[in-house]
Amino acid sequence: MIYYQSPLQVALSGVILAFTAALIYGMIFTILTSLRASLRIRRILKSSERSGMLFLANGTSIFIASLGFSILLGIPAALLQGLTWLMAAWLSAVLNVDPFAIAIAVAILLTAVVHLILWNTRDILHAILWRARSSYLFWLGLPSLIFIAMTIWFFVTAPL
Repeated sequence: MIYYQSPLQVALSGVILAFTAALIYGMIFTILTSLRASLRIRRILKSSERSGMLFLANGTSIFIASLGFSILLGIPAALLQGLTWLMAAWLSAVLNVDPFAIAIAVAILLTAVVHLILWNTRDILHAILWRARSSYLFWLGLPSLIFIAMTIWFFVTAPL
């Protein structure tokens, strides 16, 4: 069944989904980092020095930092996703073209613009993102793929 949404509903859906995805991405990071750090602590400390409270403190500190960064980075990601969906809905209405094709094009174009803007920064951000492949993949590569995939998913499941 095809139903039509207002542009505000489309943008709001993008904002909610992107912010939720940022929080989920942060939770996955928290779990993986806590496990890795706990295994390292277990390997370094003697069994008499290890305690459950140490592992709990380790996981809690990682969780608090991850939650803060997820919220901090989730806000611009949510706004960018809402803008993408709003632009795709508007362009598809103006050009009378399939919204799916427009959505993919707009998502890829905005992702490329963000990558180019960050590529041209010549400060600490540039050193962090572009020197190590793992940093790029974690902070920009994988979130960009998630961003494009969410756009495709939305315009496939909820056509305008």
